[in-house]
Amino acid sequence: MWTRFVAPALLVLALAAPATAQPNTLQIFRGVQRQVLTYPHFTVFDSVNAQIVEGTVILTGKVTMPFKRNDLEERVVKVVGVKKVENK
Repeated sequence: MWTRFVAPALLVLALAAPATAQPNTLQIFRGVQRQVLTYPHFTVFDSVNAQIVEGTVILTGKVTMPFKRNDLEERVVKVVGVKKVENK
């Protein structure tokens, strides 16, 4: 009988979570991963590694053309939760 009231209450609490909650490190990483892998000029000869420390994304690796380095940095900085990008 009490489950009729608990389930809707839990749903209301879940929906009441603030929309501005900061994403966790895994969510940021998934966003960075998506930006790198969907970059149209990314090839099998490019290698990009990402490390996230307190909202700062540290990009390392090698790309085949210099313009890719800047393009990837511009894409990654737009990911929700990224405060800064260090492009190494």
